[in-house]
Amino acid sequence: MRRTLVLGVLWVLMSVPAAAETLVGRVTTTITRLYTFTMVGGGQAGITLSWLDGRADLVMTLVCGDSEPVVFGSATGEGLNRFAQINAGIPPSVPCEVGVTASRNGSKYYINVMQQADTSIRARGRQPRTATSGFEPASNLTPVVVEQLDRLVRVSR
Repeated sequence: MRRTLVLGVLWVLMSVPAAAETLVGRVTTTITRLYTFTMVGGGQAGITLSWLDGRADLVMTLVCGDSEPVVFGSATGEGLNRFAQINAGIPPSVPCEVGVTASRNGSKYYINVMQQADTSIRARGRQPRTATSGFEPASNLTPVVVEQLDRLVRVSR
């Protein structure tokens, strides 16, 4: 009975697909990069940000939702700690957006998204840092992402 139970649990765990994707970008104190994804079946997402320049401080935030965007997590790393990570449980079929920017200096970075789904993350390109800079947000999540990043930048200075 134990062997059947253990094999059954292993079979269930192996049947959940896991996807990981790493993208490369560059941000400055005036440029924000945005990424979007939707987890069709919901589940756990882990987003890791690492960068090359030890003089740079980078921040990121994750916002998800349809009509009412919610901040699911924010993270920052400073100086030699060139690493930030967000782990969040995301409901099914909810669109999400990740924003990355620099609070001090700019740097090339790597962002890795691991999901319990076969959904891929899509880069939406770069945007000016503040929502008042005149860009057209691609979704209702963008203004919330930019506002949260601005808060993080103010706090980390």
